[in-house]
Amino acid sequence: ILFLNKSDLFEKKVGKYPVKEYFKDFDGQEVKEDIINFFKQKFRDQRRDKRSGGDNTATTTKNNEIHFHVTCATDTECVKKMFESCRTIIIKDELIRQGFL
Repeated sequence: ILFLNKSDLFEKKVGKYPVKEYFKDFDGQEVKEDIINFFKQKFRDQRRDKRSGGDNTATTTKNNEIHFHVTCATDTECVKKMFESCRTIIIKDELIRQGFL
């Protein structure tokens, strides 16, 4: 589970500081959704599958799925939803591991 916090501050910076100036491989539009998707993909690209000896092959099975949450910790409703979502993810993952799902 990856939390991308401070979304409120991020939104204020979009357009002020072009991502393309700092990340030459960014080829999206300078809009919130494209930038977030770019950083999600950067994270996926860096992830290593610990079960295969740590090489750089990234598998996309249900057991090693990455869950992203764009959050603003000062938004209590957002935090409540985020924790509930995390709880569901963790419980579901454990039920799968134990063979119940």
